[in-house]
Amino acid sequence: MPYDNLYIRVLSTDEQTNQLFNANEGSSGLQFMVSYPVDEDGNINYQFIGNVNVRDLTISEASAKIQSVLSDYVPRASIIVRFVDNKVTVIGQVEHQGLYTFSQ
Repeated sequence: MPYDNLYIRVLSTDEQTNQLFNANEGSSGLQFMVSYPVDEDGNINYQFIGNVNVRDLTISEASAKIQSVLSDYVPRASIIVRFVDNKVTVIGQVEHQGLYTFSQ
C-alpha cells in the first residue's frame, strides 16, 4: 500500500550481482535494512529498473513481480521482500491505545 516501506534483497549465485543489488545493506560487517518507500500511486523506484507498481499486492506477489522485471537483467535470481518499520493504530476499548511500530 502507499507509504509502506519495503526491504528488497536479490539473491543470485553470482556474487557480483549480489554485491551490485545489495550494496546498500552495510559495510564493515554492519547490517542494516535499506527500504524502498511505496509512493501514492503504489510504485517503488528500484535501482536499475525504475518504477515497479506493487499497489494492492501481497508480499509474495510483489516479490514475484520484482523477480519478473529483474529477470531480464538477472536470470535465476530470488527476491526477498519484507515490510520495514510499519505502524498500526490501536483504538477503542483497549488498555493501551496508540500508534505501534513493528518491523516484521
